[in-house]
Amino acid sequence: MAESLSVHDRVVAAVNRYNDSFRHPSLRKLVVSELYALFPDEPACAGVKLKWPEPWPNRDNPGVYLMFGAERALLYVGKAWNLNSRISSYFRYTSDGSRRCELRHPWKYTPMLVATIAVDEDKFFEAAGLEEYLIETLQPLDNERGAKGESAT
Repeated sequence: MAESLSVHDRVVAAVNRYNDSFRHPSLRKLVVSELYALFPDEPACAGVKLKWPEPWPNRDNPGVYLMFGAERALLYVGKAWNLNSRISSYFRYTSDGSRRCELRHPWKYTPMLVATIAVDEDKFFEAAGLEEYLIETLQPLDNERGAKGESAT
């Protein structure tokens, strides 16, 4: 059955397991945002409601962000004290004035979509644990520790 789930659904399922296994029941459940299209005109972004240059989901919060490629494969999981600042460090407007998205740095696989998971500001430290859990569980293509099983240094 796991093979029939979309990658986004697998992320949601992993976050739900994290909520049930590692968080106190009195805490607010962590929730995965809708997908956000970086390149809305690309076929890989068809059907996505949130689009560049709209604000990132959960932009003013600490949390975890996930980058997905053209085939919606999970490329990367990262954490941030401020999701807006961190995600914005990867992307910018094109220099031609069109307000389209452009990558600031080369990637092995081009990110096409972003999702975020906000953590409570007074529990910002939880982003690190959630990030490690998602890397270990979901094995993103561009996270070295997840791909090779290396420990954090």
